[in-house]
Amino acid sequence: MDAVLLAVAVVWGSSYLAAQRSVEDLGVAGTLALRSAGAAAALALVVLVRRHRRGGAVRGRDVALGVVFGLTQTAVLALETHGVAGTSATSAGVLIATTVLLTPLVEGALTRRVLPPAFFAAGALVLTGVALLVGRGGLGAPARGDLLVLAAAAVRAVHASVLGQVTRALAVPGRGQGTGRGAGRGGGPVDLVVLSAVQAGTGALVTTALAPGAVLQAVRVAGTGQWLLVAHLALGCTAFAFFAQSWALARVSAARSALLLGTEPLWAVLFGALVAGERLGAVGAAGAVLVLAGTGWGQHVEHRHQHRARDGRTLRTGRVRRPRPSTRTGTGARVDGTGTDGARQDPEGSWLGEYLALPWEEAVARARARGRPVRVLRPGGAATADLRPDRLNVELDERGALRGMHAG
Repeated sequence: MDAVLLAVAVVWGSSYLAAQRSVEDLGVAGTLALRSAGAAAALALVVLVRRHRRGGAVRGRDVALGVVFGLTQTAVLALETHGVAGTSATSAGVLIATTVLLTPLVEGALTRRVLPPAFFAAGALVLTGVALLVGRGGLGAPARGDLLVLAAAAVRAVHASVLGQVTRALAVPGRGQGTGRGAGRGGGPVDLVVLSAVQAGTGALVTTALAPGAVLQAVRVAGTGQWLLVAHLALGCTAFAFFAQSWALARVSAARSALLLGTEPLWAVLFGALVAGERLGAVGAAGAVLVLAGTGWGQHVEHRHQHRARDGRTLRTGRVRRPRPSTRTGTGARVDGTGTDGARQDPEGSWLGEYLALPWEEAVARARARGRPVRVLRPGGAATADLRPDRLNVELDERGALRGMHAG
């Protein structure tokens, strides 16, 4: 799993130089449109294959969300690509890391969650690093490309925060879809593959509609080298990264995944130095170190703050509990730890500790990825009375905040 997440960080780190080289020949509009179209085609193929094997229809709600968030994602990629065209790939890769600090700020504003002072100290360290990095060896005016990359980081933080809030809200039974089992035809978790495919398709259509001549010209002049760069951006940096990250995040802790994915700027610097021969200079290198150190520190502070807040909420409510021993039979579990079909089950509740340490959304995603039954319980919602020792139950309050987790 570590190797998979590290591979995602490597391809993301290489994307800045690849985009810069592609823009030199195909232009910004051509690069954006072809990259988005390739990613959309790959993800749409996955959706079709999955439907053929498993059945089920694509929900209009997921398509609508994909269109809306496709517009914001297109804005992020447009700012980022224009920025890379006006600065070094090394600087772009480091500056985009400020998203790590901007995202908790946006989420804090949306959820009215106050961040600790240490987080803002980390932010001050990052701002100092940014000033040194974009000052080109002094305190001069930043390049236009640097400002565009910073704008991309800000828009990406808003995009990721709002998308996360929406997808988490829709995953909660009863949130905007009535209560009871099967309430609401459009209810249930968002299909992220469909969402990503529509987002990419929206990007391709919007870019082509805004600059059709530039896109057609890019198609005409593209040679083998340019198509390989586009394929790398579309398939490697988008489609592969999406599936690899989703697969790995269900199997490793959030802290470990953040550590591995956080190496993306380092790979951007490495590719810029070894492939493009870019040099930051002493002052610029110091700025890059401060940016990376500050983002890493801020991420650590924010994660620790989240865990403390969740632990405090658990102590106040007393609702995170382990199940009582049970001798019930006839509901799929026996006292000896086997199911009614004779298959061996986890000892009752022995697996629960792993999930208690996670945010509830991540706990639900990881449990489902491993085939464990999951039930999200909300006030006013219907719940069956059967006992399943291998099932993860997540209890939420009226606002969707965690009240507790237990097995049964």
